[in-house]
Amino acid sequence: MTVTMTQTGRWPPTADLGTCRLRRLTPADSVWGGAALAALDPWRTLGSTAAGLGAYLTAEDPALHRFVVEARAVDNGVGGGESVEVDVAGAVAVAVGGNPVGIICLRDPWLRGPFIELLAVMLPGQGYGATVLAWAAAHAGANLWSTVSTFNHGARNFYRRIGFVEVVEMEGLVRPGFDDILLRRRNSSGGFRPPKAP
Repeated sequence: MTVTMTQTGRWPPTADLGTCRLRRLTPADSVWGGAALAALDPWRTLGSTAAGLGAYLTAEDPALHRFVVEARAVDNGVGGGESVEVDVAGAVAVAVGGNPVGIICLRDPWLRGPFIELLAVMLPGQGYGATVLAWAAAHAGANLWSTVSTFNHGARNFYRRIGFVEVVEMEGLVRPGFDDILLRRRNSSGGFRPPKAP
């Protein structure tokens, strides 16, 4: 994967990741972002609201680096980019190149490597999540950390496939009655790459 950044530094404001692009999340993104997250697990099951998630996305926090994942247009040979329908909170939007398909929030500094506080991809199975995590790992140093809800089996399998190890289960971390698992990905000196498409 070739990563092109517009600024030097650990977490630059934009990054070109080939199939997708990252840009800093703006206050305007908090409306659609909060609604999209509230419609997805684990936030749906945990009872998170669109307003609460929107406030999290815009809260002043210099250690939290928030990015929007934007899809790239793919030439489908019919004179235009590929479009994909995305159902977010009951409203269908069309995700074409340049439109948001995910969000990642990284807390850095955190222990011996950044902590993925939030990762959401509205188009699972397209490789966006693995690509974004490969980018994060390339900048992470020794470790990349995250948590996952014990009930979120799809996310647990995803993280396991790309080299994260479940470290410890934490009872009631986010909400009483719901447990989370701390995940760790030890990075080699060269980071890691997303898995090859089947």
